[in-house]
Amino acid sequence: MSALSARSLGDKLNASPSSMNYHFGNRDGFLEALQQRALAQSEAWRLAHGGAPGDVAPWTTTADIFLALIQARLSETRRLQLLLLEFAAEAEVCPKLVADARMEAEADDRFWSGLASRVGEGEDAVAIWSDMAAGLILNFSSEQAPSVRGAWMGGALRRLDDRLAGRTPSPITQPSDLTAAARLESQAPHGETAARILTAALQIIGEKGAARMSQRQVAAAAGVSLAAVTYFYRSRADLIAAAFSALHSDLRSQVLDRASAPSDRGGLGGSVFDRDGKFDWRVSATRELMILAGRDRSLINIVQDIRAGHGATSISLLQRKGVADADQLDAFVLSTLLRGASERVRFMPAATRRQIFETRAGRILASVFEGGRDRR
Repeated sequence: MSALSARSLGDKLNASPSSMNYHFGNRDGFLEALQQRALAQSEAWRLAHGGAPGDVAPWTTTADIFLALIQARLSETRRLQLLLLEFAAEAEVCPKLVADARMEAEADDRFWSGLASRVGEGEDAVAIWSDMAAGLILNFSSEQAPSVRGAWMGGALRRLDDRLAGRTPSPITQPSDLTAAARLESQAPHGETAARILTAALQIIGEKGAARMSQRQVAAAAGVSLAAVTYFYRSRADLIAAAFSALHSDLRSQVLDRASAPSDRGGLGGSVFDRDGKFDWRVSATRELMILAGRDRSLINIVQDIRAGHGATSISLLQRKGVADADQLDAFVLSTLLRGASERVRFMPAATRRQIFETRAGRILASVFEGGRDRR
């Protein structure tokens, strides 16, 4: 979206750069019109899939139905989902886009909540299933292969179904694969200067987007010379890849630090929001990675590593909160649910956003994982 300008549009149309301003007033007006077109397409998909599920086998579960529809959503509208993510990110710096972005988030919540209600889920579970759908769609919008998406999402949805129903889940018998997390740890920066450069890069990505980040901006923000940035990271692409590896390491440490406080039940908002109720720059940078990887396949390995690493980190949070039988799959379910919950409150007023997220997070921990507390 940052590449869209009056000049680039004029070049594409073989027309005057003033065409955008003539028809739409300015770039923001043009973005608003594009957003409305994208939202109309999104609503059309929901209307086409909004009835009661048809031709359902007697053994079909809520997890089966959600897997089928989330796969359909991503297979049929994956590029649209990436565009909606871009509009949501742009809305944080363009007030004209906020109202429609909020409307889209609310409509999507109603769709998935309504689906859960129609298949017989209870009141608390309805919101949790909606959060799960939002988290999975965000996590896998950059993944093109349906088989990969299905393999990851199917297990997570079935585990959620078991946990909500109070059924003892089948434990993962294979040892946790820490290879991805270990690899990202090994790629973390060594030395104060490299760490400062990567922190500055991530903050710029979180605040302005990766497309707006330059090595010169990073040098200025880090208080180092441009030569120092290019010494450590030869190209802009190298810097982006290294920055997201460092982000994974930072998030992993943050999760483990918070998990060490057993009394912090439900107090997960500090990992998502700052004191003013704005999203933490790490959260915004992670979203930016999802968007980038959908367009730049060289980044998909980092997305996959971060996805695999969630199970090796969030599991500590569950275990220290007393969920004795928690495993790596439970940790992936929790991180996905919390990511979805943060999306649901994204365009709520900053003054209440953190509290509403805390409420949703507390409901997730109580309804999904309390049944596993001290169970042997």
